[in-house]
Amino acid sequence: MTNQLADSHKARVQTLEAEKEALKEKHGNEIRRIQQELERERESCRALEERVTQLEGEVDELHARMEQAPARGSTPTPQTPRMNGSFLGRPASPFATPASARSKSAITATQAIDELYKVKGQLAGEKRRNQQLAEELDNMISLLEAKTPEIEELQNEADTLRAEITRMSELSQTSFEERDVAKKSARKAESALANAQAESKILRTQLRDLSTQIQMLVFNMHAREKGVDQLTREESIRLEQLSRGEITEGALSDMSDTHQFITQKFVVFKDIQELQAKNQELLRVTRELAEQMESEEAVAAKSQAVEDHQAVERLQQELANMIDETKSLRTTMESFKAERDMFRRLLQQKATAGELASILGSDDGQRPPLATIENEAGDGVSTQTALRALQVEFDTYRNDEESVRRSLREQIDKLSSEKNSLQGEVAKISSQLTLASERYEMLHSNFVAVQSENKELQKRNQSLSEDSIKHEIRTQQVAEELIDAKGLLESARNEAANLKAEKKLWKDIQDRLNQDNESLMQEKTRLNNLLASQQSMQNERDISESEYRRKAQSKIDALEQELGSTKRKLSDEMEEGKKLQLRKEFDARESQKRIDELSSSLSQIREEHVAVKTSRDHLQARVDELTIELRNAEERAGRLAPRPTPRPGTMAPPAQTDQENEDEVRELINEVSDLKRELDIAKSQLENAKEQTEQYKQLSEQNEEALSEFTASQEQYREEMEAALTGKDAKIKELEQRVEDLSSELANSNKELSHLRDSQAEVARKYEDEKTILDEEIKRLKEETERHAEAAKFHQQDLRAQSEITAKAQQDYEHELVKHAEAAKLVQQLRTEYNELKSQSATLRAEAESAKVALSQSESSWEERRQRLEQEMLEIKTRRDDVNAQNKLLHEQLESITKQFSALKEGRNSAAEDANGSTEGGGGGDNAADGLRELNNYLRREKEILEVQYDLKVQESKRLQQQLEYSQSQLDEARLKLDQERRSQAESGQASIAHKDLMDKLHELNLYRESSATLRNELAQARAQISEKNAKIEELEGKVQPLEARIEELQTQKGFLEDEIKQVQEDRDRWQKRTEGILTKLLCEPRSRKPSSCWRRSEPTGKTPASA
Repeated sequence: MTNQLADSHKARVQTLEAEKEALKEKHGNEIRRIQQELERERESCRALEERVTQLEGEVDELHARMEQAPARGSTPTPQTPRMNGSFLGRPASPFATPASARSKSAITATQAIDELYKVKGQLAGEKRRNQQLAEELDNMISLLEAKTPEIEELQNEADTLRAEITRMSELSQTSFEERDVAKKSARKAESALANAQAESKILRTQLRDLSTQIQMLVFNMHAREKGVDQLTREESIRLEQLSRGEITEGALSDMSDTHQFITQKFVVFKDIQELQAKNQELLRVTRELAEQMESEEAVAAKSQAVEDHQAVERLQQELANMIDETKSLRTTMESFKAERDMFRRLLQQKATAGELASILGSDDGQRPPLATIENEAGDGVSTQTALRALQVEFDTYRNDEESVRRSLREQIDKLSSEKNSLQGEVAKISSQLTLASERYEMLHSNFVAVQSENKELQKRNQSLSEDSIKHEIRTQQVAEELIDAKGLLESARNEAANLKAEKKLWKDIQDRLNQDNESLMQEKTRLNNLLASQQSMQNERDISESEYRRKAQSKIDALEQELGSTKRKLSDEMEEGKKLQLRKEFDARESQKRIDELSSSLSQIREEHVAVKTSRDHLQARVDELTIELRNAEERAGRLAPRPTPRPGTMAPPAQTDQENEDEVRELINEVSDLKRELDIAKSQLENAKEQTEQYKQLSEQNEEALSEFTASQEQYREEMEAALTGKDAKIKELEQRVEDLSSELANSNKELSHLRDSQAEVARKYEDEKTILDEEIKRLKEETERHAEAAKFHQQDLRAQSEITAKAQQDYEHELVKHAEAAKLVQQLRTEYNELKSQSATLRAEAESAKVALSQSESSWEERRQRLEQEMLEIKTRRDDVNAQNKLLHEQLESITKQFSALKEGRNSAAEDANGSTEGGGGGDNAADGLRELNNYLRREKEILEVQYDLKVQESKRLQQQLEYSQSQLDEARLKLDQERRSQAESGQASIAHKDLMDKLHELNLYRESSATLRNELAQARAQISEKNAKIEELEGKVQPLEARIEELQTQKGFLEDEIKQVQEDRDRWQKRTEGILTKLLCEPRSRKPSSCWRRSEPTGKTPASA
């Protein structure tokens, strides 16, 4: 196992190295290509920035010139004309301005005036924008008010559809329940059918066996009565056939070889002796099979015991390897934890404030952040695929290691339990202790070698992971630089596109204003034509709507009539179908009754046929007996025939004997005549029986033919009825479909009619509204045309200047509005992403906490189990030390007792020598001492044997206790599995489904393990992303807050500027009135240059609003 893991680790490391080299080469090429693209993009961005700055300078210069031109034109000039139309100021004029003051103000207040005019232009643009927005809002509200009936209709349709969906769901639910009930009943019927078929098959075999036995017994009785030798060839063949168990030829062909053997050997018997012999043979075969099965079970048990012993030895050998592997896996997991912490630190240190600022853009705020973030979100996926692939491979590798570690833990649990059961056997084999110590040394050396190899592999893996991390960091930096460059490029492109759009918009606005001035003159004639056409269209529409209403009403009436006729036909067809169904049931009951009667009559005829056949057999046997008796009587009559007359010379018999002989002959003749008469009667009865049998045969054949014809006619009638019923059902379905179509068409027509009525009312209302609006518009346009015709001459130049200012302000406002909308959209997206990430982090945190709790519980259980095992080992060691100490104490006591006994013996011998005891007494003492010594040695040996047996019994009891616990746990597991298996069999009835469920559960556990690992990684990534998103959100909030403050400031400025505009308008009206008065005075003076002076006077009045 260790070698396989090492080989797999080496292969995995080699594949990772190859993939690392490929990734290095790929990323090197990608980095070179990205650097080249980055340089090109930087150059293009630099050129575009220069061009943008140049264009901005030009736009600012043009804007300043446009603002300052009206200001110079609006400076106050003398209002009283000079001689020859000169407009030069005079010293005494109250409206003149000294030259020194003008030069001083131009020198000191140039910048202030420029700023003032800029603010005024922005104010006018803001006002126009607000007006446009208000108009757009009014248009939207009017559109919504116009579409309210459609919205309400759509809501009503949605409600009806929801109700229809609920109804259809209820119908589908009921249909599904009916289908489930039908499936359950079908399954029950199939199981009952299978059981009935099996029972019928068993009953058929039993019936066949019994019929074979009966026929054999009947034919055997017939053969015995007739005589076996006198049987014909057909009868002998029939007897042999019945003795083989075959009723007819080929009757056993549908059976297997085993069933044929059983039928031939054990079913048929001729008499009771043969039946007893076959029963004895059956008992012998049964006992042989039982002995064979027991021997096979014993052989299997022995082989299983040998295999268990070998497996125990193999598992005991693998236990040490597993312990070593667990230690190495612990070190590997520690390295993995260190790598995980390193990845976390790298992810936490990666998203700094400077990198976020570089990703989001510079602090000037001129580049829209939305495009940068979108580009970052779009292009970051393509550049991080390699990193994610490597992370996925690393996660799979870690999951494989975790699965191996879990399997090893399970094996360690099993092996530990088996080790506890094998400790008793290890204690018995004391001779293998030295071998076990040598084996331990060898395994220890192998463990040291494997541990050193694992350390080397860990170092290599750590170095490879560090290299990959550095490479990933470099690729991430390059990707971020590329994202920045792409963001700059995109911003430059957007600004260039905006400038082009501004230029195009200016031209479009100028053309549109010219066209509006021309279209105002043509509006009056168009409106007149429009009113005339509208009136004619209204008349035509009224005529067409009345015609369409009449047609729709007639169509609805026709559809209602057709629907009523269709419903009547449907009810008639349903009644006819019910009648056909009742007729079919009645015919079926009648045919079933007739079939039952014919079957009962057929069974009675068969029984009568069997009775006639048996009576015929008995009569035939009786005829045979009578023929035999007749033959015997004829022989007897021949023996009793009259003898020839005696010769002359002999004595005649007495008359009394002749008379007796004649009486006997008469009696015999009478008996013979009686027998002949009985024989004739028997023959006549036999012939009658044969005729009756023939009649019964013909009758049975006729009944069978009639039954077959009746069944055929019944089948034909059933098919015809089914065809008629299917036709009726199809017709009923067709009519129902037609009814549904007609009802749907009627509903559609009603809806169309109501829609037409609503649309007609809506059109009439709109027509009236449009008519009033157009009338008012005509009046207003008449007034405006008169007013604009007078003011068009004065405001031509003013409109041109204002159009340019309006275009510029509109473009600036749209640009700022787009930026603000993009910023708001970005903030909304970030908020949604933040909420989603927050919810995901909460779920992942809960899952991580549950996984930690499960891990801590498992670790605590393992720690408790290890402590318990160590405690048990300590207790066993202490008990062994106590036993050794007790044995030592017993040996010392025994030695002291032997020494005392020897001292007593020596003292006794010396006392016996001093007392001059007899030699026999001394010999008896020596014998007693020897006996005591032998008894002592015997007791010592017995003590040692008993101690060894006691130790063995203790170990055996421990082993049995452990086996009992293990068997109890296995029994509990087996009971649990058995209950699960029973439940699964009760639900499905197949064992394969339980296996499939188990495999699915294992697969789900594997998926859960893999998903937990991936979720941990995703949790770390999500936390890093959340930190990045929080930083982005804070930065965007920092950007949005000054914008909001700026908006509030602009709103306040707007209020001030509106007040100022009102004042300027009042000044303009005042100056306009004054110019009109001056113009009227000038018209009264008969001068030659009056038109030019009037035009020159109107010029400043026309430019006054522009200055405002």
